[in-house]
Amino acid sequence: MNEATILITLATVHFIALMSPGPDFALVVQNATRYGRQTGLYIALGLSFGILLHSILSLTGVSYLVHQQPTLFALLQLAGGSYLAT
Repeated sequence: MNEATILITLATVHFIALMSPGPDFALVVQNATRYGRQTGLYIALGLSFGILLHSILSLTGVSYLVHQQPTLFALLQLAGGSYLAT
């Protein structure tokens, strides 16, 4: 299999996983019914962007790099914790 076939297969699997209902779906439905359609749309876009970013980082090997470098992992945890603390 060449790289393009593998990428298309992986993209298809991710697309199907995104379409299946789960906790993200429940979050969007709950907030859309409570706060309106626009809020639900913003939440869905934010979730989609987060999944896209995670997929890109995984495909490019950044997750492997972070796993192999404990110092980089600690810095990433510190940055994430600082972001959540603000």
